[in-house]
Amino acid sequence: MPTIPPLSEGATAALDAPPGAAPPPPQQAQSEPPQPQLHPISIEGRPTEIYERIARGALGCWFGPSGALKANYVYHADAEPPSKGGRAVIVIHERDRSADNPKGLRAYRVVIETDSRTGGTTVVTENLKLSELLAAAMDADARRWGTGATGCGATGVVGW
Repeated sequence: MPTIPPLSEGATAALDAPPGAAPPPPQQAQSEPPQPQLHPISIEGRPTEIYERIARGALGCWFGPSGALKANYVYHADAEPPSKGGRAVIVIHERDRSADNPKGLRAYRVVIETDSRTGGTTVVTENLKLSELLAAAMDADARRWGTGATGCGATGVVGW
């Protein structure tokens, strides 16, 4: 015998209401904001070396003279020395022209750290506010630079 699914809260409330009562307002679906997408990869090498490669590429391409991010975004990085593990975090902030500190909301992040399971390095990119097209191009760039490639990617993204 087939099972009958339970009634929704709104349907249950309508059945419990006295005859002639106005129907309850429809329940609005609670939609959560989209979660940032994490893109981890494992790269051979020490975190400090990989950070240097990715930072050099980002500053030369994303924030270079014709870089797509130069006008509206700010580059910020924190990196530990190799003696403390070499963990590095690159954060791309929206540029806040109205504040004394131009670093506005975080838009994109790259985390570089030792992978305790493999002994290699894990690079995780995270899109927080950028368009999917731009973030995908940046993910590809970070992966290429992390493995030792140089130069700016041919992405077709306006301003690249």
